Order: sequence, then structure tokens, then C-alpha cells
Amino acid sequence: MQQLPQMASVSDLRHRHIEIFAKLTEGPVLIANHNRPAGVLISPEQWDMFVEELDMLRDM
Repeated sequence: MQQLPQMASVSDLRHRHIEIFAKLTEGPVLIANHNRPAGVLISPEQWDMFVEELDMLRDM
């Protein structure tokens, strides 16, 4: 079962960006603007993993 991503508001990101970036080691962080999903932050390592998996799927 996939767990829900961590969440932070745009305001949280503005004021606590160092803490939120540190949380990326635990998984993606959903960024909300006015309580609506606005984006997702992922670590560079996780990004690389996703890109590699997509490349492998395209080659099938």
C-alpha cells in the first residue's frame, strides 16, 4: 500500500524551505496552494530513478 506524501503549503515552503528539503529523504512532499495541490517536490535521486524507469519502459 502506498502511503500518502508529506504535505506543506506554499507559505511553509517559503518560510521553512530548509526543513522541507530535508524531508525529501523520506519521500515526496506535496505542495498545496490554498489547500489545493500545486506541485510535488522529490529528491534528485528519486527523479533520476523515475527517469531511468521510464527509459526502461519505453525500450520495452
